[in-house]
Amino acid sequence: MNKRDNIKKLVKKITSEVNEMEIQKSEKREYIYRSEQCKEIKKRWDVYASVGDLLEFIHTNNIPNDAKILLQRVEDVYFEKNGWETINKEGENYIYCKHHNEDIKSDKYLDKNKYPNFKQEDFKIFTDKDLEYSKNKYYVCWCPVKYPDDDNLYLDAHY
Repeated sequence: MNKRDNIKKLVKKITSEVNEMEIQKSEKREYIYRSEQCKEIKKRWDVYASVGDLLEFIHTNNIPNDAKILLQRVEDVYFEKNGWETINKEGENYIYCKHHNEDIKSDKYLDKNKYPNFKQEDFKIFTDKDLEYSKNKYYVCWCPVKYPDDDNLYLDAHY
């Protein structure tokens, strides 16, 4: 059995455990505690959820096609103080900022007939640091979660 098969087997076992976990009731809502085994897995790419794992989870838990997908919010402290890293992609905001810089450098906005509302303070060039900050930042999904009180699909970013 290769490494990927072992990981799939482990993910399947954890998914099975998640499905069988106790449901604890609180005044606000019902929620599922994930297994202690989930917490013990080391933070490595090969144990994060894959597309196949996600599809299997959706099928196993009968999550409908019109279910909403909700992402767990990860506090900034994890990235700023704990050294978590992201995968940065040049998305729509980055492209806008880059084109803005090119337009400013080309003197495009100096034509007051075409751009009468463009003011001097709008001539700010985004720095390399600004451009880097404007990229979309992604972090891998730890595991999918199904709560019993709705049909939505929840994606946890950390255990």
